[in-house]
Amino acid sequence: TVPILASLLQRAAGERMSRGPILIFVFAVIAAVPLAAQTIRYNRAWTENLALWEWAVRSDPNSALNYQLYGGQLHEAKKLEESVAAYNRSIEIHPMPSTFVSRATTLIDQNRFQEAERDLHEVTSKQVEQVSPYTMYQAYERLALSFTRQQKLNEAADAITEARGRL
Repeated sequence: TVPILASLLQRAAGERMSRGPILIFVFAVIAAVPLAAQTIRYNRAWTENLALWEWAVRSDPNSALNYQLYGGQLHEAKKLEESVAAYNRSIEIHPMPSTFVSRATTLIDQNRFQEAERDLHEVTSKQVEQVSPYTMYQAYERLALSFTRQQKLNEAADAITEARGRL
């Protein structure tokens, strides 16, 4: 852009323009300062995955996928309440089976088994064709995990048996 502006300025002013290169340089510096500040600000988003998804939900607050992935990073950071809130927002925007499984995983880690099981039944009650096989597998696996943590071993075995039959 700068060379093109310099060329246009020289054509327009002809030989009368002795300060043209200096004006172009000043213009370039003025334009570069806010761009550099924005670059420095945006570079923080790339310091870690949590910061990246934090940036993503601020940039596009209507993306269910952004909130789902943000919730996953919050879970990894052991910020479980914030993770559940991110999953809740994702489900409000667009309920996806994988988000229910992810939220259930966090709820199990919080020993909120009934809520987790409600989410998992939301997924397992669907037709197999409506949910990816991997997500369906995860739902049954988490359901068995929830039952196991509550010492409900027969229910855990039943969940695995049902999964094997369906998948």
